[in-house]
Amino acid sequence: MIAYGGTITDNGSYKVHTFTSSGTFNVVGVGTLRVLVVAGGGGGGPGQYGVSYPSPGGGGEVIYDGSYAITASGDYAVTVGAGGTYDTSDGGESSFGTLTARGGKKGGTLGLGQGGASGNGNLGGVRTGYASSGAGGNGAA
Repeated sequence: MIAYGGTITDNGSYKVHTFTSSGTFNVVGVGTLRVLVVAGGGGGGPGQYGVSYPSPGGGGEVIYDGSYAITASGDYAVTVGAGGTYDTSDGGESSFGTLTARGGKKGGTLGLGQGGASGNGNLGGVRTGYASSGAGGNGAA
């Protein structure tokens, strides 16, 4: 199997194709790939002067498939999700073929201090004091 797309580097006996923006992964032949898909993290939530500090956004979901089957030559769409912007948005989804990682949720609302949910949907922690922010959501495999 021969593949093109992304930034290609060597890692021992492996070729690593890294995408930092959306694009196309082109394959000639069939075989098995190791695929890592990481979604964008959520933007931080607002703080309120004298009341609370900004809340962190949740991390994007991470998906690893150690035996992703390529059954035909052709193009495979790669989508790279953007990180969320401060006070306004969740992280974007990232995908490769049939694998889709969900973006992290933006941080809590003004004065709430709750961290954003992780990409897999687990809620972020709630701050416990004036100077602390919520903990990140738990991962799941």
